[in-house]
Amino acid sequence: MFLRSVMATSVAFVAVCGAAAAQDAGKAKPKGPPPTPVIVSEVASRTFVDRIEALGTARANETVRMAAKISGRIVGIDFDDGELVRKGAPLVRLNTDEELANLRALQAVEMDRKKAFERAQELKQRQAGTAASLDETRAQLLKAQAEIEAARARLANYEIRAPFDGLVGLRNISIGAFVAPGDLLTTLDDVSIIKIDFSVPSAFLAALKPGLDVEAKTSAYDKRIFKGVVKSVDSRVDPVTRAIVVRATLDNPEFSIRPGMLMQLEVLKNPRDTLAVPENALVPVGTEQAVYVVDRENGNKVVKRVVKLGSRVAGFAEVLSGVAAGEAVITHGALKVRPGQTVTIRAVEDGTKTIEEILKKKAPAKGQS
Repeated sequence: MFLRSVMATSVAFVAVCGAAAAQDAGKAKPKGPPPTPVIVSEVASRTFVDRIEALGTARANETVRMAAKISGRIVGIDFDDGELVRKGAPLVRLNTDEELANLRALQAVEMDRKKAFERAQELKQRQAGTAASLDETRAQLLKAQAEIEAARARLANYEIRAPFDGLVGLRNISIGAFVAPGDLLTTLDDVSIIKIDFSVPSAFLAALKPGLDVEAKTSAYDKRIFKGVVKSVDSRVDPVTRAIVVRATLDNPEFSIRPGMLMQLEVLKNPRDTLAVPENALVPVGTEQAVYVVDRENGNKVVKRVVKLGSRVAGFAEVLSGVAAGEAVITHGALKVRPGQTVTIRAVEDGTKTIEEILKKKAPAKGQS
């Protein structure tokens, strides 16, 4: 009797448990948290260069101190301070009265000796004169002509002309002033092209060669970058500083750069196209750097990749290994995800819009919440 009672109780308990289990199985399982929204950027190729920084002083392509060759009184000044002049343009004129008078006297002598030579020729043709007499008159005529050429050359020294196109500096003379040989009249600089000599450590010698691009800046123009090229590399290394002098040239059509300005230069060496990722996609892992890649072909699963980096430029880092072109790396939201987690791609960042523009939503219409 007792055994029957126990068996009945056990059957009832199993039945109750089975009913409870069936009831629990019929209930819906609770849902997990939604996928984390992230913003990604696709790995793409960018141009990178290595930069060598240096300082240099701007120099004119051609420069000259305009000075008097002879003594004389100034009778004309044909330029203004800072004026652009062309090659051959007259700048300063000295008094030439004495030289002109001397030239006229020499021309009169030449005319007289020319007539004497012609008479000697006639006498020789009529066999009334000697060959020696004819040779003497010819020599006298040639001498007179040479003296005229010398007088004209001296006369040219009384007019100072521009030897090339350029900007004249401040004039240091006035009309009526007496100048002596060597006295400074003004300066002339060809600043259409600027030369800059700068020193570079000899460790970079193998990478330096004519034709490399150069970018230059100066405090006078805050954000302006002047483009140029390496023109030449010196043939010697300084044994004291172990540096070598490099000369770069910059086009200066607006004459913005003036001789004497301090320039900050960057020589762009080893240009190359290589894969890059945004710097805000990098996650420090000890002494290494990693990125979180969204595997779009596997349900947007997050994969952690350690990457090897090279140079950096304008918010991007050169990637030598670790990712492939076209893969999506998380740029915003990486701190909220873990490897293996599923995420939702909110937007693909391409660098043309700010994060505010990417996340901006349209305002709801009236009557809508």
